[in-house]
This record gives sequence, structure tokens and C-alpha cells, in this order.
Amino acid sequence: MVLPVIKTLDKAGIAGSCPDLHEGDQVISVNGNAALSNVQTVQMLRDAVGTIVLAVRVRVGVRVRANPNLNPNPNP
Repeated sequence: MVLPVIKTLDKAGIAGSCPDLHEGDQVISVNGNAALSNVQTVQMLRDAVGTIVLAVRVRVGVRVRANPNLNPNPNP
């Protein structure tokens, strides 16, 4: 099974305005239902009403999220 991957995000859309979604992320589930293909996942998103809960996996090597609270040199 190949998990659906977010290929592009429309920054003007709802998903595009979510700071935790990025191109390259893999969609695992939509509202608790397994995302088994790109076509099925898109249809689940189109059919969804109200709050949508996505489980996603960040693609390794696509990006690094910096955490400003982490100090790489704890003893300055």
C-alpha cells in the first residue's frame, strides 16, 4: 500500500492555511478512516462536513521543522 501524498497545497484554501500541513506529507487517515489511495482520500475530503481530522506523516528528507525552544548549545 502506498499512502497518499500531499502534492500541492492551495495557500488560499483551508488546508493551505493550516501551518501543520506541507507538500510531501503522507495522509494516513481522514476522520479516522484509512487513506488507501489518492482518489479515495480526495473523495473523503470532499464529502467531509464540519471538523476534519487528518493523521499525517511528515516525509523524511522533505523538510526540517525548526524548534526555536531547542538550544543546540545548552552551555553557552
